[in-house]
Amino acid sequence: MEKIFADYRKAIITGGGVLIFLLTGLITMFVMPSKNDVPNQQTVTAATSTTAISEPQNQPEPPKIWYVYVTGEVKNPGVYKLSEDSRVFQVIEAAGGFSRKADKTSINLAEMLSDGSHVHIGALIPQRQAAPARIPGLPAEHAAPVTNIAAQTNIQQPRQNTGGLVDINRANENELEQLPGIGPATAKRIIEYRQSNGAFRKPEDLTKVRGIGNAKLSKIRPLITVTAMNTQSTMRSGIQTSLNSNTITNTNSNSGGLVDINRASVKELEQLTGVGPAIAKRIADYRQKNGRFSSPEDLLKVRGIGRSKLDKMRGQILIR
Repeated sequence: MEKIFADYRKAIITGGGVLIFLLTGLITMFVMPSKNDVPNQQTVTAATSTTAISEPQNQPEPPKIWYVYVTGEVKNPGVYKLSEDSRVFQVIEAAGGFSRKADKTSINLAEMLSDGSHVHIGALIPQRQAAPARIPGLPAEHAAPVTNIAAQTNIQQPRQNTGGLVDINRANENELEQLPGIGPATAKRIIEYRQSNGAFRKPEDLTKVRGIGNAKLSKIRPLITVTAMNTQSTMRSGIQTSLNSNTITNTNSNSGGLVDINRASVKELEQLTGVGPAIAKRIADYRQKNGRFSSPEDLLKVRGIGRSKLDKMRGQILIR
């Protein structure tokens, strides 16, 4: 009986061992990854490299460069390279800043530029003081101070009855500012244009002033008038002002017998060597349209005056 029990126990132990071995094999087969399930290291590396190459590179675009030309009253006129979205003040800084003669109010420093822009800085109108006028019979210390009428912002003339309208040929800055849409800057430009180019002949001439277009002109047209100033002249303390030719002759000024080409009348200009009535008139017309001469060489810009003729008259002329 004992033998049978021992054989039975042995069979149970043997069967348990076999069962444990089979279970271990099944667990190993289902849990452990197969050879095919393990990724090849080279394959993973190659896939990663391919992905990295295929991704687009987001590199920043280089900034655009603008070329801007600046002339006039700056220290170093020329062409400058600026970044896009630049403004007027930046190109002026690049050119070394304003010169001493620059009219800083004639341009909008905050205005946007564009590629290929041209910025011109105008010059201030010089303000000159004439010699005091001598009053006959009185000592020199009683000489009356006389202002150079050509340098005044506004030439005061006897007022005419304009029916409440603003005479654009006689109004000063304060009167011009009463017109709709005309501020201090535009009023100043109206007077500067009138001073450089002579009297306005018709209301439409106002559109030649920077800042006045057809729309603004239509608003102010019913409020303005234009007085003809072709033959009017005034005599004040020895100074004769000819409004139709934009010339001033100071009868008390000591010029040493020289002809001041910025003040002389057409008849006086004819006294110069080689200058006849036609060339004298062209000198006066050029002066009226473009302003005063700053050097004798400026006469070369007048048709009919060449280098040889300028050399002949150089010792006869005066520039003030």
